[in-house]
Amino acid sequence: MLQPVSWVAAAIGVCIAAFYYILNLRETTRNRRASLASTLMQTFISEEGGRRWLDVMAAEWSEPEDFNEKYGPKTNPEYYAKRNAIWNSCELLGSQYRSGVIDQDSVGSE
Repeated sequence: MLQPVSWVAAAIGVCIAAFYYILNLRETTRNRRASLASTLMQTFISEEGGRRWLDVMAAEWSEPEDFNEKYGPKTNPEYYAKRNAIWNSCELLGSQYRSGVIDQDSVGSE
């Protein structure tokens, strides 16, 4: 009589442990997503990111050839690095969003 009771108790214990593990795993995943989104957004919301964005947006050019002459990697490597940093951050955010790693709420869009 005691042996079946111990089996049931052990089975209940295993079920509770599995349930706890699943809840813990989901919460860990949610926290990692929030952390990833926050890290990626630092590119835009930091003071340095704001300056970088303003510098890139202040570029003036009329034709693609004009742009390449003024802001190409060989003629203006500093601007190119800023533009590339913004481009790569946007690309990474989009990639993470498309793959479902982060959602729209995580990046703070309204």
